[in-house]
Amino acid sequence: MADLVLHILQPVNGAKLAATGNVRLQAQFAAGSAAGLFFKWYSTLNAAATQDHPELNAADHSAAKLDWTTPLDVGTHVITLAAADRDGNDLASIKAVTRSAFAGGAPASPEPCVIHRLQATLKTPAANGASLSKASATLEALAPSRWGKKHPTLPGAYVMDPDYHAVNGLRYRFRFAPAGPPDASKTAEVTPAASALTFFIGSDDKPYVRWSGALPGNLGTGAYVLTLYVESLDGSVGHNVSRNVTLTA
Repeated sequence: MADLVLHILQPVNGAKLAATGNVRLQAQFAAGSAAGLFFKWYSTLNAAATQDHPELNAADHSAAKLDWTTPLDVGTHVITLAAADRDGNDLASIKAVTRSAFAGGAPASPEPCVIHRLQATLKTPAANGASLSKASATLEALAPSRWGKKHPTLPGAYVMDPDYHAVNGLRYRFRFAPAGPPDASKTAEVTPAASALTFFIGSDDKPYVRWSGALPGNLGTGAYVLTLYVESLDGSVGHNVSRNVTLTA
């Protein structure tokens, strides 16, 4: 029987996917047949993964999953697809595999599939009308689930996850502009380095990053529009969300 050769067609490696909605996952065989095989897609940012079912398509491993859509969380995903002639995830099933194929993976893989999901969600301020102190502001946004990991010794604390940041392709940018007529002299941006963002898990069990500090000195007080951009590192693609805020001294 011919060797199995599997390729991921969508998403393409390096894709920058902005906004919300499902992402198409599509693959095809360059050699061999899908007959008798089971298919499992994986993402390094799969928040629903469990020990028994780490795959994205836990409920359906059929050939129908060679072309389907699914939501993906914000962040940089390493996507892989595994095909095998045994369906189980248990050790006995894995040892019994006789036909298998693999596609995607990290940058060092033969045909990597690393994609960047760009989606802006503000946690703080949570709604229009909030007041922010120019001297000491706090801004919080939804984050990739592996932006940080548990501190090795301090309970409840987190540190940056080096494995995630080795592939991370997104940044956070906060822009403040007067709510009235444009005024460049009173407009400014805060683009924190990854190390300047504190990772935490909110009371809703979702991952967030927090930036705290003094806002740029040229900003005025009064009615402003705060816009969060979650974008590619080069700023070429991104998604944004805005809040009406009041800046105070």
